[in-house]
Amino acid sequence: MDFYDFISQEEIDNLPSDASEAFLSFVVNAKRRLDDRLSGLHEENPDDYNYIMMSKFNFVNCVCGISAYLGVNVAGSERDLNFEDFRDSDFKKFSSDLQRYVGRLAFDKSSRFKKDSVFLSVEAKNKIRTYIVHIRELIEKSEISKKDKNSLLSKLSQFESELNKRRLSILEVGRIAIEIAAMPGALAASVDLINPLLNKITTVIANERSHPENHVPMIGVDKIFLPQANRIEEGPTDDIPF
Repeated sequence: MDFYDFISQEEIDNLPSDASEAFLSFVVNAKRRLDDRLSGLHEENPDDYNYIMMSKFNFVNCVCGISAYLGVNVAGSERDLNFEDFRDSDFKKFSSDLQRYVGRLAFDKSSRFKKDSVFLSVEAKNKIRTYIVHIRELIEKSEISKKDKNSLLSKLSQFESELNKRRLSILEVGRIAIEIAAMPGALAASVDLINPLLNKITTVIANERSHPENHVPMIGVDKIFLPQANRIEEGPTDDIPF
């Protein structure tokens, strides 16, 4: 197995920008492909054995190279490798160290996500979905181009799909707000009505912080970027006809 047997160029281009997350994603997928490729081979067969050892060596070599490039320090990744001196015990020792490190990365990623996300009750999710329906209606009625309209509606649908997850990243609200703000002036008339709805969504999220599932430090919802809109209460307003 060579480098591109472990990961494709397209997958490299789509790796997370965070070095630790990129390394985690690479290792998990590369190890799965290694296991799949070697699953039907037998070490008793000389040809199979040579292929198995070369594949394991290349896996270790690739992980060490990616580790050095990303600045991720994995035990054993700093040493020079020589296939003639490579033994299965070397692979087992490296895999053991790697699994320990990957485990720490996975739990660190989970901890960071919980700090930047919120658990939403069913009631809260239903409220947000109602606001999304109204936002979608305003976008559909706007005079922006069909291309921009479809792009914005697609991103809104992606945001809505995030509600199906156990926790919602509170940065998702900021992302959709920025997408709306970046639209051309033809959407301006609707933005005055859309922004209060986005504010209502952040209010729902803020109110959910008291839920026992959310008793972890996290960034403030009030820091989410909402263009040209003042924070308002979740209750009725004369500016919104629904």
